[in-house]
Amino acid sequence: MMTFALRLKKNKKRGNIRIKFDVDKLKDPNILTTFQVNIGGRFAPLLALDNDQDLTHDDLAETFNETLTEEASKLLGKPRVKKKESEGSKQYREANLKVKRSIKEATEKWIEDQCEDIENSLKHNNSNKAYKIVKELTDTKQARATTIESKEGKCLTEEKEILERWTEYCSELYTHVATGKDPNVLNVPPSSNNARHSILRTEIIEAVSSLKPGKSAGIDNITGEMVQAGGEATIDMLFLICNKIWQTGVWPKPWTQSLVINLPKKGNLKLCQNYRTISLISHPSKVMLKVILNRLKPEAEKIIVEEQADFRPGRNTVEQICNVRILMEKYLQHQQELHHVFIDFKKAFDRVWHEALWSTMRKYNINSNLISVVKNLYNTATSAVFCNKNIGDWSRTTVVVRQGCLLSSTLFNIFLERIMTDALEDHCGTDREMIVMNSSANEEKGGRGRRMIGEVLEGCDLLQ
Repeated sequence: MMTFALRLKKNKKRGNIRIKFDVDKLKDPNILTTFQVNIGGRFAPLLALDNDQDLTHDDLAETFNETLTEEASKLLGKPRVKKKESEGSKQYREANLKVKRSIKEATEKWIEDQCEDIENSLKHNNSNKAYKIVKELTDTKQARATTIESKEGKCLTEEKEILERWTEYCSELYTHVATGKDPNVLNVPPSSNNARHSILRTEIIEAVSSLKPGKSAGIDNITGEMVQAGGEATIDMLFLICNKIWQTGVWPKPWTQSLVINLPKKGNLKLCQNYRTISLISHPSKVMLKVILNRLKPEAEKIIVEEQADFRPGRNTVEQICNVRILMEKYLQHQQELHHVFIDFKKAFDRVWHEALWSTMRKYNINSNLISVVKNLYNTATSAVFCNKNIGDWSRTTVVVRQGCLLSSTLFNIFLERIMTDALEDHCGTDREMIVMNSSANEEKGGRGRRMIGEVLEGCDLLQ
């Protein structure tokens, strides 16, 4: 179906138009000479006629007019219409040009200053400021969908319905039931490391100074800058609270709550799975988490093998790609086959079985009080969706390492280490030949490699 509209065009009546020529061009000697030659050439036959021929003065006048008009049209053309310019208009035009020129110069200088700020920010490792300036310069705003589809594909437009849909989606995401739960995994005796050293004031000072600026606040609306600006009084209060947590294992409620916000990725933005969920946790709680992390890291480094590069300082992705490239070149040089095993942990942080994580920490003899404090945090942790300035219902998370938590990456590495160790210890021992397997024509080696991959995948069922 289409709508078609028809409108008749008005036929404008044209009156008698007076033709004007640009006679100023006759001041040009070349044009003047050409004009005279053309006129003389056309008048010559008429001037050669006898006076007795039947040519009236009207005929001669008409020929005269046509000749001059035609030659003028060819050589002179129409004159340019010059608008009369008053003195005020002239002054305005000059001032306008001056202003435009000044604006252009100021804009160019401002852009140069912004580019210089970006370079200085990157040199001083302040990427947040650099990206903020780039975002302001490019002014690229990502489109957000105003509607969300339900599980059944129904389009939801009301804010309440959208909030309920997001709450439903996040609840399903963070309460995944692990299919690979093996009771034997939990049969681990308690840790023999029972030291309960109190938290030192220097640990609190170090943790407070490590808070990153420019981060969004959690449910308590307290930013890292506010904590750092509090001075000695803030340090004293956090020192008291953190020691209470360390001794009792009980966390303050706001420190266990996190707000989940959604950021669009790509694809159909009416689908929840095309958004990235980010958790905002309390900044004061990050002080306690930093203290725990500083105590957990030395023990974790003894556990995690040298080959593990995820979430470890000084081991970026570029270096790992370089290592793989060197291996490929060496194997190609010696004309041998090289096999890489890639395991995709689907929503890896969202698939960690908590009970298996605690048993893994006990297996590696991590401090029992540290395990207890972290376990109590996870047992009481709740989250709620923050969407369109509204907060959804609070719910517990059963299978996930906390997003935005300083401990998450280290806990995940410890959990992953147990999976890899259990899957490969019968084949590789401590050599860790899992990532690169030299497969020759030997059938026994090929079968061994396939069995290794199978056992790794079985171990990964703990994550999914």
